Amino acid sequence: MDIVITGGTSGIGYRIAKDLIAEGHQVIIIGQDAAKGRASVAQLGKAAFFIQADLATKSGRNQALASIKYKVDKIHVLVHTAGVFPSSAEENIKANLVPHYQLTMGLADRLTGGRVLIVTGNPQTIQQLSICEEQETTLQRARWLLTHKALLTLFLSYLLAEKEITVNSFFPGNVTDELPHYSQTLLHTEVPVGKYLALHPDLTQSTGNFFDNDRNLVLLNARQYNYDNAEKHLLQYLTE
Repeated sequence: MDIVITGGTSGIGYRIAKDLIAEGHQVIIIGQDAAKGRASVAQLGKAAFFIQADLATKSGRNQALASIKYKVDKIHVLVHTAGVFPSSAEENIKANLVPHYQLTMGLADRLTGGRVLIVTGNPQTIQQLSICEEQETTLQRARWLLTHKALLTLFLSYLLAEKEITVNSFFPGNVTDELPHYSQTLLHTEVPVGKYLALHPDLTQSTGNFFDNDRNLVLLNARQYNYDNAEKHLLQYLTE
């Protein structure tokens, strides 16, 4: 299978890429840092390919889309792990939300019958949060991102249902990563849930769902997390 992972040059994305390559699949990883990308490919082996692109910009996304489509005719799995620790609302929107939507929709013609996975945060935290649009503080930006990623998962699952593309989000666990800063001190280095959601045959019909790091389905409040709310809260950010 051909698999695309954004942010796959390090951290969670790199670990998922490593697991999927070990299962015999070809993986394209996308990142901004050319040196880091080359180093990652050297470690991952011949089944890994690197595309340099800044997904927070429209030109970077277009470059990534063109390179991916040149490389493969069919994408079986698209995994979104790319992101930044945002210092502003604008950066949060442009780097952590818009690329997931635009890249997914831009690859929809190659993803028919495939899977889209979006990395998000702690399930217990998301279950307790209400949806809001304030992003003045670091805490508010984190809250905004977690709730809006959950909404995006639902939104994309509805938009892509006719193409039989499933869209799910997952918590990778408390894994060492470059984002956010505190995670660099965590001890866990594996992300088995990523491989499970990408490959397991029992999940071919699962869409619009959220899984924890133990592969369990996480239930969210349907009064908050539904298509109408997703459309209401997301469209203002996603149009270009």
